[in-house]
Amino acid sequence: MLYIEKLKAIQAFTDKHERHAPYLSGIEVMFEHYVAALDLLNGIAEGGEKTNTVASQLHTHLSQLQKATRDVAASAFYRSMEAFRQDLQQIPDAVIAPSTVEYMDEQLGVLSNHYDTFLGRPSASNALQLLRHVAKVRSLNDSVHEELNAIARTITVRVEHRETEGELSLVLHAPQDALASVVQKLRAIQSLYSEICNLLGVSEEEYPLRVARMETGSLGLELLGDTRVIGAISALIGVAVGFFHRRHTTEGQIASLAASVETLSKAIQVSEKLKALGLNTGEMDEDHRKTGVIIAKNLTKLVADQARVDLNGEEFSIGKDREQQLLAQSKTLLLTDESQDG
Repeated sequence: MLYIEKLKAIQAFTDKHERHAPYLSGIEVMFEHYVAALDLLNGIAEGGEKTNTVASQLHTHLSQLQKATRDVAASAFYRSMEAFRQDLQQIPDAVIAPSTVEYMDEQLGVLSNHYDTFLGRPSASNALQLLRHVAKVRSLNDSVHEELNAIARTITVRVEHRETEGELSLVLHAPQDALASVVQKLRAIQSLYSEICNLLGVSEEEYPLRVARMETGSLGLELLGDTRVIGAISALIGVAVGFFHRRHTTEGQIASLAASVETLSKAIQVSEKLKALGLNTGEMDEDHRKTGVIIAKNLTKLVADQARVDLNGEEFSIGKDREQQLLAQSKTLLLTDESQDG
């Protein structure tokens, strides 16, 4: 599983904090009551003349749990706890161990039973049983959040990011397990960078395209380069992905590579796209128009076979029902073109 997919899974869980809030706040309220009960239990354990008095205080304290939790609506607590349970189960196994999720699920079931019993008969004895399990579940909650945060911190360890550099995050989800396929994609994006550097008069020696992170299987890239060039590449990739997805959707198949390049070259209008980003390319002479064709060809090699692409955190998808059809058609076209180039 790619790092960016792990981060998205973790973020999806943490973004649901509002759904989990009644459950988590209810646990905190009851845990505070448990801590106070422990102090009283320690007083009893110490013995002495005040033992009976402290025992009476403990009984009273436990009996007041229902009053302490009056602001925690039972229905909201149950709904929120169930949402927490379901959302935790949605986290992929590659992020958090299934055994952890299963154990958490089991302990939430026990907590629910203790809470049911307490609400049915809010005695001091039932309160103590509930509070003991609340402490256990609270510790598990903390462990889950700490584990997710630790994974996120590990994933987001970054190379030094210079002030003049922009970042491009790109995930190509179609399988890229063949070396030739990975190399083709990397060559295409390097060529894009070089061509746009040339258009904008940016020195590649001074501002090289750098790899901050790369993963294969699906191809995941975090790249650093000149801010203007990276911004232009991001915009052009977005246009190209939309172009191929729309074309496949409307026509049911993609045209020949040469036809795709020619049509994409016209569609992306390199000069206009760069000007829209506030970048001055001057007049597009014949050499620049040829550059536009080169850019279109490399965009085609990069994303023509991609039914799903993540670009700077935004997902573009043609839909699962069309993924295999697009992949099979485009792979044939790209391999044919590669053999002609070589």
